[in-house]
Amino acid sequence: MLSKQEREERRQKRDADIDAKLDELRAQIRRLTALHGRPHDRLELLLRAAASKRGRRVPVAQGMPAIEVAGVTFTFPDDLGDAGSLSARLRDGWLPYDDLAIVRQFVVGGVMLDIGANIGTTSIPRALLGDFQRIYAAEPNSDNFRALRSNIDANGLDGVIHADEVAISITSGTVRMRRASSIGGHRIDPNGTDQVRCLPVDAWLDGLGVDDNDVAFVKVDAQGWDFDVMLSAPTLIAQRRAFWQIEVHPGLMSAAGRTVDELVAFLKTNFTHAVELAGYARRPLSSTQGLELLLEPLSRRPFVNLLLFNAS
Repeated sequence: MLSKQEREERRQKRDADIDAKLDELRAQIRRLTALHGRPHDRLELLLRAAASKRGRRVPVAQGMPAIEVAGVTFTFPDDLGDAGSLSARLRDGWLPYDDLAIVRQFVVGGVMLDIGANIGTTSIPRALLGDFQRIYAAEPNSDNFRALRSNIDANGLDGVIHADEVAISITSGTVRMRRASSIGGHRIDPNGTDQVRCLPVDAWLDGLGVDDNDVAFVKVDAQGWDFDVMLSAPTLIAQRRAFWQIEVHPGLMSAAGRTVDELVAFLKTNFTHAVELAGYARRPLSSTQGLELLLEPLSRRPFVNLLLFNAS
């Protein structure tokens, strides 16, 4: 006959086995939900799996905060971290899942350009997911660039992502940049205190030895200077092969000396189709001849993200 202590030990072991089985069932449910649920959930699961297979290293950007989002290591410059800022969203576990999910349906393979790469919140996930053979990331702010380099190394992506400390615009030489209180707000400003190297897209690609025909996707986040980035790429745009993701922000564009009307005219001439990136549930596909309809949300919010391409 078992003693009271032995019966208790058996009971505890049985309870522990049941708890372990329940934990495994819960994990299976989470995996199935992710695979068949929202694109956000599916991408997060894929990203965690991809990140776990990469050789991880200790971040090298000393003195910067480091966090992990979906298994991906990010260091970033310390900033005010105001509500809604990039650093605050990262701390809350944010990545641009909806934009990634939509764009991946249209373009994978070849070379990606990440212009205004910041600390790599777009290029690093896309590299981990294997979407492109090579990614060239341009980031002009020195602190963001140091974090970007650290994040590339920490996630085992050296050799996949090539990072360059450069501003991209229509100017060859140097430009001034204004530092913001948040890591996502730095921008070109003639009255800025920082002086940085600047190249047009076409000249940048020439210097890197990148063939225009290999470029499949260009993501631009230039704080109002997105139009200037496009104007600096006549050779690349003339190929009509690359998909472009840009932000249309009338307020910041005005500070850069550009108007939405000018941009619309340019886009109608150089692209046949556009998609508004406004959450995965909404995927309006439109001829650029009706581009004003996609920009209608500007009456309710400060900016619109567009994916632009040529269907023929």
